Amino acid sequence: MKEIIACLAFALKSNFFKTPSLSDKKLTFNQSVQIINASNMKTVLGFLFAFALVFHSSEISMAQTILKKETISDLNKTPNYAFGVKDEDGLMSALSLFDTFVENGVQFQNFEIVVKGPIVKTMVKGSDLEKQFEKYKGKIRVSICSVAMKRQGITKEELFSGLEVVETYTIRILQLQALGYNSILY
Repeated sequence: MKEIIACLAFALKSNFFKTPSLSDKKLTFNQSVQIINASNMKTVLGFLFAFALVFHSSEISMAQTILKKETISDLNKTPNYAFGVKDEDGLMSALSLFDTFVENGVQFQNFEIVVKGPIVKTMVKGSDLEKQFEKYKGKIRVSICSVAMKRQGITKEELFSGLEVVETYTIRILQLQALGYNSILY
C-alpha cells in the first residue's frame, strides 16, 4: 500500500494531474499522504483504477499454463488431437491449447480443429481471424464442415488459405476418433 501511495504522490508531485508543482526533494510517507489528501480525490481514484486495470490486464495477458511433468508425460502418450468447435470461443480455446502444448514441450504429430456453425462466416479472406490464424499455418489442420458452409452461404473460394473442407463435422470427428485421436468438443 505504501508503494501505491508513493506512486500517486510522485504522479501528483510531477504535475501528472496538473496540480501546482512541488519541490523535487524526496517525499516521506506522511508528505505523500498530505499531497494525496490535498488533491482532487476523484482524480486520485481514477488514477488508482487505471493503475489497477493496467496491472491486472498485464498479469492476465502474460499468464500461461504451466503443465506438470506427469501431465506432459501422459499427453505425450497420444500423438493425435482433435477439437470440434462451433463458435469463436471454442476456436480460441483450441488455439490456446495448441500454444500451451508447444510452450510446455508436449510432443504431438497431428493437431486438428474441425469447425461447424456460424463461425464459418468469419473464416473468410480478409477477416480478422485470417490474420490471427497466420501463426498456425502449417502447424494445425483446420477442417471446415461443408454443410455449415452451405448453411452460411460461404463458398470454398471465400475461405482463407490453409483451411480444408470436409464432408460433415460429425463424420470428420468420428473419422478422427476411429483413427485414435483424442478429441474434445467445445
